Amino acid sequence: LPPRLTIPRLDSLLGNLRPGQTLSAVVAEAPRAGETLLRIAGRLVQARTGELKLTPGQVLRLEVLSAGRLPELRLLETVRAADTLREALRQILPQQRPLAPTLGALAQLAARPDLSRLIGTDAARLLRDLVQRLPDPARVSTPQGLRQAIRDAGPFLETRLAPRQPPSTPQQPAARNATAGANEAAQAARSDLKAGLLKLAAALRAGGGQAPATAARGIATAAPAPPVASGAASAAPPTATPPGLRPGADPALELLGALRRGQPPRPQASVALRALTAELAGQLRQQLPAHVESALARLKLNQLASLPQDRAQPPDWLIELPVRRDDAIDLWALRISRDADDTQENGNRRQAAPSWTVTLAFDLPGLGPVQSRVTLQGKDRIMALFVSEQDDTLPRVEAHLPLLRQRLEQAGLSVESLACRRGRLPEPAGPAGAGPLLDDHA
Repeated sequence: LPPRLTIPRLDSLLGNLRPGQTLSAVVAEAPRAGETLLRIAGRLVQARTGELKLTPGQVLRLEVLSAGRLPELRLLETVRAADTLREALRQILPQQRPLAPTLGALAQLAARPDLSRLIGTDAARLLRDLVQRLPDPARVSTPQGLRQAIRDAGPFLETRLAPRQPPSTPQQPAARNATAGANEAAQAARSDLKAGLLKLAAALRAGGGQAPATAARGIATAAPAPPVASGAASAAPPTATPPGLRPGADPALELLGALRRGQPPRPQASVALRALTAELAGQLRQQLPAHVESALARLKLNQLASLPQDRAQPPDWLIELPVRRDDAIDLWALRISRDADDTQENGNRRQAAPSWTVTLAFDLPGLGPVQSRVTLQGKDRIMALFVSEQDDTLPRVEAHLPLLRQRLEQAGLSVESLACRRGRLPEPAGPAGAGPLLDDHA
């Protein structure tokens, strides 16, 4: 018979198990002395796994053989994380589009006074709420506002919604922890971008709007480009090539390279907002379900790109942060990662000091595409580099470096270097920056 797993400590959740029921579990830690910590339905459970060879992150499919005080489960199959990731990419890649033009299309449609007639009352309310909740420049210019905007950008939704039961301490009782977790979940449901898109997609389906089916698997079948203007120029037809891309290039394809772990993000041009004619509004209404699904697919891709390949890898989050101005939507792409530990002297002891790097990419009207790498070593040592491939951008950036140094020093940071140069940020060598994003066969 396939291996059986017995669970020695019964959780309230597992008390509802019934024979014949199938479950999914994720190996949370490597087995020790024949026991393994599994994550089942968001709960950590200690299971006796005997001689089974399991690795952290491995997905297990289990069948309940017997319930009661010591539930017994049978291992049906193991699912490799690589297979799960490959299947997710296969489903998501055909739908995803760059986020800024998609959100620009939604913002333009939300400004229509006849929106309720076009898409229904519930969908109109959700669409306008989603657009209004996009952060503006004033909000992201403060530390607290930027922190909340990053949390609401979509990649952390599931983590914020998951029930949390941290251990209680005298300073932080369990009841207070549970209340804080419930408040965080409620806040995420109200303000998170991905949550807003999911609610809007559900409302459109309930109202009869369906996203068009993908004709075949592949990037070429992605959703149609939104009828919005890129940059400060007047509106371009949906098939026009956005500025900064070679003729014939698909923007969705051009941005996929940044999904690989460690790759610097690519600048994405701001999208100018304008009033829609009745004809364009009608076209956009027909394309609205596809635009919502493509935005969701883009957020899911960023989540997949942030997944570690193993538990030993340091954090590496890819985030696309839209910022709404009165007449445009800017897209700030960020990669937040922790580097290999640095060391610093602390008396006679050597103490590990974490090193964090934030890589930025943006393309603002009048400035052009810019990439930046900001590194914080320890608690206060900071260095920053700005690069651009446009010569006229560099003098404007360089002129503001003294002000940036002053602001950083006022914040209590020790500035080791500030520089700008022509070019692009280097891409990592080796497996992290090589090979196709998805290697598959038709």
